[in-house]
Amino acid sequence: MSRPLVHLLFMLRRVLVYEWQNGQWLIAHHHSSAMPEVIARNK
Repeated sequence: MSRPLVHLLFMLRRVLVYEWQNGQWLIAHHHSSAMPEVIARNK
């Protein structure tokens, strides 16, 4: 017997911090985290 396929959808929060260096914008820091809410859908 096969198991049902489960699809998970995640909402992500992404933070990028930019700094102006030598005449251009550079990413100085980045962070990504999953939001607390997860939507599960069976197919």
